[in-house]
Amino acid sequence: MIRASRLAWTIIRPTAYMKTWSALLGEPLLRTGKTRIIGKGTWLFVPVLPLPMMRLTSVLMRLVNPTLARQIQAGVVMNTQDMSFDPSETGGRYRSIPPTGLAEVVRRDYAD
Repeated sequence: MIRASRLAWTIIRPTAYMKTWSALLGEPLLRTGKTRIIGKGTWLFVPVLPLPMMRLTSVLMRLVNPTLARQIQAGVVMNTQDMSFDPSETGGRYRSIPPTGLAEVVRRDYAD
């Protein structure tokens, strides 16, 4: 429907936001020396639970800790969906916005 309209549009993939991940993982690490990491380890996350247990836990935790339930559900998505991103098309279209890696985001946002 958007493509058929005459409006200018852009679809943004939230998984590409390094600032989100640096905040979710980095802030607790800086504050307490620990962070919560879930998933299968092929991308940003390392395994701590088998996928069926993550699915069950994400449902059960909704009653006790909805925030943790959403984090575990995000881990389920990251274990089951292709989260790869090819920046070449976006980079060609938006040359004035350079891609920023996680290391640069952490240096910029969390350096003392």
